[in-house]
Amino acid sequence: MNRIAVIKSLLQRTKAKVYVEIGVDTGYVFFSLNAPVKAKIAVDPEFRFSFRAWLRTKLRPGNAKYFQVTSDQFFADQKEMLRRDGIDVAFVDGLHTYKQCYQDIVNCLEYLNDGGFIVVHDVNPPNAACESPVGASQQEVLAKAERGEIPDWTGAWTGDVWKSIAMLRTRKDLQVFTIDSDWGIGVITKGTPESVLDVSIPAIEAMSYADLEKNRYELINLKPSHYFFEFLQEKYRK
Repeated sequence: MNRIAVIKSLLQRTKAKVYVEIGVDTGYVFFSLNAPVKAKIAVDPEFRFSFRAWLRTKLRPGNAKYFQVTSDQFFADQKEMLRRDGIDVAFVDGLHTYKQCYQDIVNCLEYLNDGGFIVVHDVNPPNAACESPVGASQQEVLAKAERGEIPDWTGAWTGDVWKSIAMLRTRKDLQVFTIDSDWGIGVITKGTPESVLDVSIPAIEAMSYADLEKNRYELINLKPSHYFFEFLQEKYRK
């Protein structure tokens, strides 16, 4: 299971009209989704599309809308559109810092329609090298890696996105879990949680990768892949 399969399942289940993707980059996920939604909204400060994909955005935009701005700017500029249509499914895969990821999720939640979902990528780093250096941009990470300043670096970088999921786990109005696949796929929807994380936000912010390693299942509510389909089956049975 990967993030594309999860998003496709949610688009189908929710009969989504509006899909928003934060952090589109090359369009790997965005262009893989062909659901008959009213609007597919792409947000990224710098699209890195291939020439063929770029032509597609110009010649056959279809239901897609492209916003080459930061996510903060997008939410600041598009309030009217978002209030009018809301968001049914959002995919957050932008800057891999918990602060920005958390802000992106909170912004999506403000416009999330009832029954909607937010999917978050890179929630479950397998080692400390994938998480570090904490708080850096992608360019800074690559520069440090090239200088050999990140021990055991493999080229994969998740940042500390997991903290944003742990922070949401302290809320009593959200169902939040992480699928143990594809670097960790966070799933968020409105509802009563199965459990609430009894940890303060400042304590989560101060945590290190070692803390995640000790309490991975509890902090991000880590679930096996089959749980996702069981969750959907139960949710739509009601």
